[in-house]
Amino acid sequence: TGVQTCALPISVVPLGSASAQIEADDDWTGYYVQSGIVAGFPAGRQSNVDFTPGVGVSMTVGVRHSRYIAGELDFSYVWLAKTNDFEKLEGNIPGETGKSKLLDSYAFTFNLKGFPLSYFEVPVIADWIEPYLRVGLGLGQTDLGPRTANRLLIPIGFGVDIMLHDQFGVYLDASYSVLTNAALRNKDAILNGQGQLRAGVVVRF
Repeated sequence: TGVQTCALPISVVPLGSASAQIEADDDWTGYYVQSGIVAGFPAGRQSNVDFTPGVGVSMTVGVRHSRYIAGELDFSYVWLAKTNDFEKLEGNIPGETGKSKLLDSYAFTFNLKGFPLSYFEVPVIADWIEPYLRVGLGLGQTDLGPRTANRLLIPIGFGVDIMLHDQFGVYLDASYSVLTNAALRNKDAILNGQGQLRAGVVVRF
């Protein structure tokens, strides 16, 4: 009986220490930055207007206020996308309808990011891999040749942070931005959305 009484505290203490360490990591708060590459997919509302994907870069500065939510400022720039919506830009010149125009766009947004695993008792998973959902509001600009369109955008997306170290990791992200006032020619608001796929690094402070 004496041997069993001594063994019980020895087995309980390590388990308690491990649980405390996992909980502390899961409760991380503070500042972070993200930077990565972007694949942009413009979307139009007319079937006769085609877009091809573009590539770009993104930079995000954020603060995780609690284990549940973070706020961030995001900048993205996508170029080399193409579209055949250039009729008005060319002045309806005969024979010019077979060309495409390069489409560049950039955006500044404020996002709220939520971490759903933090609401459930899965700290072992959330300790190193954290899925998230995000929604935001921002302003952007699209350039098509000499024509420029300013727009309001609402990005909605999801992704995952994979922490390879306490302060360093990688992220994968997918989103779609609903655009308003994105008329690229006089009579039609051709561009009404843009999807993005992102991959990059995240650094915590």
